[in-house]
Amino acid sequence: MELTPHVLLVGDGAERFAKLLGFTKINLFTQESKAKYEGWTHGKGQFYPTRYIKLSESLFEWYNKYVGSVKSSGTVNIMALDGGGNLAVGVSTSGLFMKLPGRVGDSAIFGAGNYADNRYGAAACVGRGELAMRTCLAKMVVENMRRD
Repeated sequence: MELTPHVLLVGDGAERFAKLLGFTKINLFTQESKAKYEGWTHGKGQFYPTRYIKLSESLFEWYNKYVGSVKSSGTVNIMALDGGGNLAVGVSTSGLFMKLPGRVGDSAIFGAGNYADNRYGAAACVGRGELAMRTCLAKMVVENMRRD
């Protein structure tokens, strides 16, 4: 993103930008995940959660009720300290299952899902990212390290 003044690109714009930089598009569906997806959408290739989820019911509750217990999705947080005292934090996640198109999680938002400050420490989050994004949770954790 150093080549643009923007912070976050999603959708078609991100795809065009990646192509401009020489990245090639690949299909990340495995045969197993494709079979699960087709089973879930009944072969129609589309999913409209608003048809199935009551407004009073969270997506997490609905998923547990109709799909089964939520299993770990494999978020990985890495923090590193180099010889010069510089901290770095990185986050990788498989993402929220059956998320709405265009949803961006906290891993992509520095200060929400991850944060590092050479003076005080580093923090990274797991779980659903909406709360972390609303509160800049990782930055708040490091801010509280500063206060101590």
